[in-house]
Amino acid sequence: MPAALWTAFEVVNVCWPRAVLAPPGAPWYQVWAGLLGTGAVITAGLVYLVARKPQNKLRAAVASEKPCGEAAAERSGALAGEPV
Repeated sequence: MPAALWTAFEVVNVCWPRAVLAPPGAPWYQVWAGLLGTGAVITAGLVYLVARKPQNKLRAAVASEKPCGEAAAERSGALAGEPV
């Protein structure tokens, strides 16, 4: 948990708009570029998660897996009655 809080703090620190870093007379979007870019990446990631639902595919793959020993035994033919 402390690492997640530290990462959130660093994201806010990097994204915080600073007119000192932008050239004089810079447009608003250049001053706020860090926050806009981070927001775009987070939004794209959330859209992907909602649209494609990769977590459901992962759950289905894990549910269909056999235990490690059983899968290895099947490959070697031990469960079919053949000698190992």
